[in-house]
Amino acid sequence: MTVLKRLSILTLTTTLGAAAPAYPLGVTDFPHLAAKTEPKPIDELKTGADVSAPRIVVGVMLEPRGELANERSLIAGIPEGWQAGESICARFLSDDALYEGLVEYDVTAESRGKETSLDVVIKDNNWDALSKLGPEELAVAVTRGRCGDSSSEHAVSLWRIAPEEAGRCIIILVNSQDAREVSATVRRDGDELVSPPCDDEHDPPYCEPVPGGADVGFDRRCRIAADLLEGGQINVEINRMTMGTYEDPVEITIDRPVAQ
Repeated sequence: MTVLKRLSILTLTTTLGAAAPAYPLGVTDFPHLAAKTEPKPIDELKTGADVSAPRIVVGVMLEPRGELANERSLIAGIPEGWQAGESICARFLSDDALYEGLVEYDVTAESRGKETSLDVVIKDNNWDALSKLGPEELAVAVTRGRCGDSSSEHAVSLWRIAPEEAGRCIIILVNSQDAREVSATVRRDGDELVSPPCDDEHDPPYCEPVPGGADVGFDRRCRIAADLLEGGQINVEINRMTMGTYEDPVEITIDRPVAQ
């Protein structure tokens, strides 16, 4: 894969700066989680791709229906089963892997089972570059546990969109590690689920190359219908075939609060 250095010609390592507004996108009734100062958030724009903790699944996000808002806003549906006081991690990764962000938060009693706004600590000089990226050029994942953990439990992220601006598809962004084929299987309690259509072109789940992507931080997107989560937590198995051989499957769980 070729690294496309379109984000920056400088290496910028920044520290915790001014957080995004507590209530992004004009919404005032969400609980809010502040970024923890320890461990110190990572907000780094580099000249060469060097992902500190490579993961297969790097983003779980609701697809936007229209253009992204021009502000640093992150909303995540905190599952009811995630306990108050537990750490969660927001991970950001650009498709060319030149930008990486890691921020930790503590779940609160008010945020459990609700759509919740999270501090975004992207500094202005990095935001100038990131704000130009489209909805599938920056992967966002909110996972249970510390940022140093290898957690596979995902909330659903809404990056720069309000819930009412979300589409019907959940996008799972995958670093296939040069796999020739990628597929996804959705299950609940061991039973395979048939995903209803969530767009006008395909019957999910299906996985395809990210259109126009840099193919470094991630190179495939898999779509599943958000409606599947109305029945509770789901398991998604990502399978990758390389040189005619299947790699070990990667399984994640996705959960989202029931609509309030």
